[in-house]
Amino acid sequence: MNNFFIKKEELKTKFDFVFLSEGANYQKYFIKLVKELNKYNFKILYISFEKNDKIDFVKTINLTNSLTRLFYLRLIKSKFILMTLTDLNNHEIKKNNNIDYYVYVFHSAQSTHKQYTKTAFDNYDIILCPTIFHKNELLIAEKKRNLKKKQLINIGYFFLDYIREQNNKSLKNNFILIAPSWNYSSNNFLEKEADKIIYSLLNETNFNLILRPHAEHLKRNKNTLKKIENKYKTFKKFKIDYEANNMNSLVVSRILITDLSGIALEFMLGLLKPVIYFDYPKVHNKFFSDVNNSTFEELVKIKFGFNFVKSENISISDQIKLAEKKMNKNRFKLNKITERLFYNIDNSVDKAKKFFIDFE
Repeated sequence: MNNFFIKKEELKTKFDFVFLSEGANYQKYFIKLVKELNKYNFKILYISFEKNDKIDFVKTINLTNSLTRLFYLRLIKSKFILMTLTDLNNHEIKKNNNIDYYVYVFHSAQSTHKQYTKTAFDNYDIILCPTIFHKNELLIAEKKRNLKKKQLINIGYFFLDYIREQNNKSLKNNFILIAPSWNYSSNNFLEKEADKIIYSLLNETNFNLILRPHAEHLKRNKNTLKKIENKYKTFKKFKIDYEANNMNSLVVSRILITDLSGIALEFMLGLLKPVIYFDYPKVHNKFFSDVNNSTFEELVKIKFGFNFVKSENISISDQIKLAEKKMNKNRFKLNKITERLFYNIDNSVDKAKKFFIDFE
């Protein structure tokens, strides 16, 4: 479906559901919901911004050209359009009067007010909330900024449920995953720390290492990634994971090293494995304190994570042991808290399906 004139034919149809994806890496956040809704007599369309990204069992369109994308998304018709892209209407993706409801699907369990921009969620009609934290943050923002009321639905987090299904609690694997978060600031973990930590781990430990860049790094930090790739290309115990799906890297790794990536929540809460944090500020909304000074990800980090200590008096190997010891001590408690905090844990897709089927 890469020919523009073929795509134009789709504009005659009003779909029940359109799922809009930035690429194959984002498909995992709602694929189970697509499968469930496809069991009914719904007209479903999957749109991806990536050339080879598709869902075999529903109609797929690949909008790789930005001008075609702008034209098509302004004219397509659907009752619902679900997307993980924030800041709707504040960038090239504008609201379309032929869409009845714009629905936001979370691609991270991070809070809504600090690592996202101030306007990230303003223009959605329906938001599928993972926890009471997210719902309360959005309600506070609506009230303080006099925003249009949105439907904030207690759904849960699809991707967390998917991770928990892997049921991989074993710490026997000998991999360490290094996953820098995306940060607008040049003072960030990838640029300042990744190379040093890779060097230390390869020279001081027997672990296999996986560097998992954020999707935005592949667009904006290509030179840095290329330097790292060239520097360590002869090391058999090191690889950079460029796969669209991060699940394999999550499952095979026994420990994660990051700054404040959303993947830390998924790794810790979903797989109950330890995370070592490097302290790098990540603030994409300088007015975050208008909503709350603390965030969900910071609370989890403080309670269950392990902060990396920059000192010659403690080795990286010892810090890994301490992080694992902390997780072993708190694993049961962490699992119980996760099950209590997230809406409809292990049942979020069914809850969402029912919401859409019953929607008036």
